[in-house]
Amino acid sequence: MGFGIEARTPASKNIIYFHYVVEIPRRQTIRKGTDMNVQDIKKAADELKDDLIGFCRELIQTPSMPGQEEAAAKLTVRKMEALGYDEAYTDGVGNAIGVIKGEDPDAPVYMLNSHLDHVDPGNRSEWKHDPYSGDIEDRKIYGRGASDTKGAFAVQVYAPEVLRRLGIKPKGDVYVTGVVLEEVGGFGTRYILENMDTKPDCVILGEATENHIKLGHRGGIRYKATFYGKSVHASAPQRGINPHYAAARFLLKLEEMLPGLKTDPDLGQTTVAPTVYHTGVSSNNVIPGEVDIILDMRSAGETAEEVMDIYRNIADQVCPKDVKTEFQLVKRTLKSYTGLDDPFHGGLVGGFKLEKDSPFVQKAASVIQGTLGYSPNLVYWQFGTDGRFTAAAGIPTYGFSPCEEYLAHTADDHVKIDMMMDSLYCYPQILL
Repeated sequence: MGFGIEARTPASKNIIYFHYVVEIPRRQTIRKGTDMNVQDIKKAADELKDDLIGFCRELIQTPSMPGQEEAAAKLTVRKMEALGYDEAYTDGVGNAIGVIKGEDPDAPVYMLNSHLDHVDPGNRSEWKHDPYSGDIEDRKIYGRGASDTKGAFAVQVYAPEVLRRLGIKPKGDVYVTGVVLEEVGGFGTRYILENMDTKPDCVILGEATENHIKLGHRGGIRYKATFYGKSVHASAPQRGINPHYAAARFLLKLEEMLPGLKTDPDLGQTTVAPTVYHTGVSSNNVIPGEVDIILDMRSAGETAEEVMDIYRNIADQVCPKDVKTEFQLVKRTLKSYTGLDDPFHGGLVGGFKLEKDSPFVQKAASVIQGTLGYSPNLVYWQFGTDGRFTAAAGIPTYGFSPCEEYLAHTADDHVKIDMMMDSLYCYPQILL
């Protein structure tokens, strides 16, 4: 048998778990007050397998580029209504939100968060399966967004249904959120945090974790570096100032300095990746008057001011005096499919780390160990997530997902059905 003692401090809603378990063969206790066991959970989840796969395929077959998520959001709300959610709706920015009321109004409130939007499929000739096919091969569901994050979102949507079929409710309220515009700045999640009446006590992200637990990631900031020269005909380069050389010197010096940037013992080292290179000219016999380079920094601790100082110091060292340099934050003007403008226009977005001894993390790790038979790795993402916003709002945030990080944004994008089912076995127990 097993029992748990839960202590709460009302003001902070911090939770301390003391959990003692005596194992009986073939019996694994889920929570105090129920004779439900892990096998019951698995049986109920297995009965939903075909429906889960079908919903995941429908999501993949519904294109949902940033700002074009309306069809996917409506599909999600219809599914939530069919599954008996207490509430299911789209909010002002177009997020799909479902609410399941818990049995204890004082229990922790969970938010399960994944994003509906996905990156462009790119060159379709590179795909073995059409990016919007939802094809199944070798127990894998293929298509754009399968691993980022539609496979995980399907699991999150169905997790409360496992409990409902067993005649039990989650301990506290659960919000299941399919957010918009994550790939381009996180407007959907920021809108929820600014407008929801109830602040969650814990957020679980559907970003890829391979059914382990991820606790955070580095921050990020993008600058546009501009090198101004003098445009002339390519046949007489001596009459102009070619900005390509200054840009090249800058990039080589930047590469040389990268090992000296900050390092976090958990998140790793700061990186800078030059991405987009733009000259503004299309004729191949013209020396451009300026060159723009986007610099994507993933920061392990630098401030926005420190980042600017790094770039300016490099330019001062290597660029000729007759080449003017300028560094500006990359700004973007975004609009949701509902017509709302995103007020965020760039800047440093901080990273985050959740403590490994957080009671929320320990609870999830215990569930994974007891259900899947392994102790999950407590590690960190390489890429950024909307967790940077929920963590900044003071909400303990971690990731648990069947999706695999190396598949995101690739032409082999897919999610494994077996990993989805393993995830579905665990999520209902976490909500208890």
